[in-house]
Amino acid sequence: MSTTTTGPEAAPKPSAKSIYEQRKRYSTVVMADVSQYHVNHLVTFCLGEEDGV
Repeated sequence: MSTTTTGPEAAPKPSAKSIYEQRKRYSTVVMADVSQYHVNHLVTFCLGEEDGV
């Protein structure tokens, strides 16, 4: 009779480096999605001494 472990306890524990790299890849993908939105330049203000700046 052999005992086979199944489920989460059967998987090897990931190293800190692999967790770091996985999260880094995920954040890169998430940030790439954010940068796909188009932004229009709507207004330009000229600020000078008479404006109190």
